[in-house]
Amino acid sequence: MYYFILLYNTTTYGILPRIGVQMVTITTSKGQIVIPSAIRRKLGIQPGTRIQVDLDENARLIILTPVTREYIHSLRGKFKGKKLLQALAEEKQREKEA
Repeated sequence: MYYFILLYNTTTYGILPRIGVQMVTITTSKGQIVIPSAIRRKLGIQPGTRIQVDLDENARLIILTPVTREYIHSLRGKFKGKKLLQALAEEKQREKEA
């Protein structure tokens, strides 16, 4: 079973454009991979950058999204008006009562 890995550029919400060369990486015995330096530079991945890992089993894709400061700022207002804080408080209250 094979999976493809997609790296998302969180500033433009699109798939990283091809750099011109296909890059291959190998997993270690611990399941770690090395992201090629050209891709790290293009996406602003620094040592310590958190990477969100998603699996799309239908499309057989592993999706890696760098969680950078820009990514966090891009989420501002995304859930505005959805009353998520109120829903969380109500859920916690139900848990206390149970």
